[in-house]
Amino acid sequence: MRRLFTRPALVFTAFVVGGCATPAGVLRVRSKLQSGSIASALEVYEKLRARRRPEAPEALREIAGATVVRAALAPERPTRDAAFGALESLGDEAPPLYERILRRGPPPAKARAAEGLLVVDDDDSGVDVLRRALRSPDGEIRAAGVSWLAAERRWRKIHPFLLDLDSSVRAAAARALVRAPMTAPTVAALQAALRLDPSPTVRATAARALSRKGPPVVDALVAALGDASLGVRAAALSALASIRSPAARDRIERIASGEATAEGAQAAAALVLSGEPRGLVYLRRSLRSTDAELRRQAVVAGGSIAALRAEVAVLLADPEPPVRLRAALALVRVPAHRATARRVLAALLAAGGAEALTAATALAEEGDTRARRRLREALASPSAAERVLAVHAIGTRLGDAVSVRRSLVDPDARVRLSAASAILREPES
Repeated sequence: MRRLFTRPALVFTAFVVGGCATPAGVLRVRSKLQSGSIASALEVYEKLRARRRPEAPEALREIAGATVVRAALAPERPTRDAAFGALESLGDEAPPLYERILRRGPPPAKARAAEGLLVVDDDDSGVDVLRRALRSPDGEIRAAGVSWLAAERRWRKIHPFLLDLDSSVRAAAARALVRAPMTAPTVAALQAALRLDPSPTVRATAARALSRKGPPVVDALVAALGDASLGVRAAALSALASIRSPAARDRIERIASGEATAEGAQAAAALVLSGEPRGLVYLRRSLRSTDAELRRQAVVAGGSIAALRAEVAVLLADPEPPVRLRAALALVRVPAHRATARRVLAALLAAGGAEALTAATALAEEGDTRARRRLREALASPSAAERVLAVHAIGTRLGDAVSVRRSLVDPDARVRLSAASAILREPES
């Protein structure tokens, strides 16, 4: 009886252990990654894929994850910035990667990984790192530490960081205060940042944060409409549009009744979307402007408004390619204009100018095989910017992440990270 009982137990145990064990193909990929070679790991993956091994997708995700982690550990700040930007977009896929960086990264990467875990996963495993980060002489590390103060709701302690010598720390403080209660000291600190900070990024973030205060900050936001930075002006305008007050609305209406400008087009679109049809007059005037850039901006602002489709359709024959592109993108899914918009996109693709890849992406989403072929060709473009666009279009927009796997060994970190992000975001089959 004892032998009859033991044998099934052993079989069951072996089944459970085998079911939970890491597949051999994934282990081989990990071995190659540990030796430092993404290219060798990809060779193992190709063999798994050719043999239709069920662990092939998991193996590819391992390689993509390693690509992101390596970029996060890079000595160059721009590469780290790109890596952590990619991690922010990965949602539930990010925490395991943050944990790997937290275990083995240099101080700046560790601090940013701890911040990511705290923000994305409410994981306090890196709290000690973040506490120490606030006293670091490295601005990148201090910026990460500000997130811990926000998590602890120590809003007043964040205010001094708006005066930090490092602009990245000031920007982190402004972003943190977007979630803070709009007390008088916080409003005063943000208004000072909006008015005085030398960094457009900080000023724009302060404008967005102040929109939550409502009518009392309208004057400060109106003053920011004269900022030298277009980004700050746009942020101030967006903040005004979100404030439900007569003063804010009056200012937007004044902008949308004056000289045609890019900000005016945005203000007019905000009016239309809030139920005020007077913005349509301004947008129609902007769409007929002699300034090509203003026509393009007007399409960007109001191209999705049904009442303007006839005016936007006229711009499908505009002499300027950027204007035709924006008009076609706005109308390509509108049944009455779809055929014409597709013809415009096809002509832009054939012309091969700066608009070609964007046109190819839109056409590929419509099922155009020639456009898909053009995007695949762009993966080998000598321009890194074009390769990034192609990887994003194929891997993310078209959902064909496997096809961009070779870009994991691209010489440009932005291309590698774009490919890795597409692979990691793709649902596991």
